[in-house]
Amino acid sequence: MRLYSTTSGFADAVAASFHFLTDRFGFKIVRRAPTFVRYESSHIFVNIYHGRSSYEIGLEVGLRGDPLQEEKFTLGDILEAVAAPQRYSFLQASTQDRVAKYVRRLADLALAHGEPVFGGDKEVFAKLRSAQGRQSQDYLLGIRLARARKAALAASQRQDYAAVIRILKPLRDHLTASEAKRLQYAERRNRRKL
Repeated sequence: MRLYSTTSGFADAVAASFHFLTDRFGFKIVRRAPTFVRYESSHIFVNIYHGRSSYEIGLEVGLRGDPLQEEKFTLGDILEAVAAPQRYSFLQASTQDRVAKYVRRLADLALAHGEPVFGGDKEVFAKLRSAQGRQSQDYLLGIRLARARKAALAASQRQDYAAVIRILKPLRDHLTASEAKRLQYAERRNRRKL
């Protein structure tokens, strides 16, 4: 197994696997580097990259504009907005064989679900923005829940039931069954103190 290096053919694998962008959708390769390939059509860009330290192989797409302010949507966004909701996990590769394999897999997923995006359907970009917004909200909710769980556990261990209520009650709709029970218990205990 040969370890991947930036000269191991990532850009060649992208050109071979993503030829549908040029053949079907009229894109041109406008930038080609060892770990990054950019395609552009008259109003859409597609970036395909291989993370130098993360080894992630990914895709970004968006409407062309000022390169410093371009909105970028990932394959995960495309799958959420265009395809039936499905779980997408990042592709990571650190060997030349896996790079070629995962670039091909990324291309297959992009072709199977990205036609409206690559074709420039304006409506789909509104869906992408919405999908990205939901993902951001879910991510922020996850952070808020993690902090609340830690703080509620500490308050519960101190038997500070008012604090448990203050922390968990605003998140009631997002609690697990055990967290909901912790909240109910804190509410019962807090009523007894009054």
